[in-house]
Amino acid sequence: MMDSPFIIPEPGPDHPANWYRRCLEYPEHVHLKDGEPHMAFLLRTDPLFESDRRILGAVHLPRVQGKLNRVFLWMVERMFGAMPDFLVVLDGEYWTAADDRHREILIFHELSHCVHATDGDGEPRYDDETGRPIWKLTGHSVEEFTSVVRRYGAWNDELREFVGAAGVRVDRGQGR
Repeated sequence: MMDSPFIIPEPGPDHPANWYRRCLEYPEHVHLKDGEPHMAFLLRTDPLFESDRRILGAVHLPRVQGKLNRVFLWMVERMFGAMPDFLVVLDGEYWTAADDRHREILIFHELSHCVHATDGDGEPRYDDETGRPIWKLTGHSVEEFTSVVRRYGAWNDELREFVGAAGVRVDRGQGR
């Protein structure tokens, strides 16, 4: 039998939900605190690389389409006790070795992808049957290559805002 590619973290002081709850206290994630999405966490047992970059974490809306949809929903509900709104998958090796600060940064980053969906007028959307928020994922604030910025500078509004924010506080990997 094949070793499991994922582990459901055991309850305890190292469970990612502890950092999730900590991050809910930050104003950037008040929508998650107010909306109370069901979050589930998995640890990958093997590192994942995309374009030579190690992927430390990813957040997903746990949904599939097609004939296996009901099977998928049944399996996920059995694994987590209920269907999560978001599924956060973390690099288990990184998570185990990381200190509290780096764990918080990783969870904060992944939560930054989790947003309350809005309608065409920018109003928050809610499920008609349950009244619960409808959730969606959002991309990164800045998606650009270092080499492009090195060559052309902050060439658009998104990059200018990012560089301006970096000018306020530059974290060089030191402690708080």
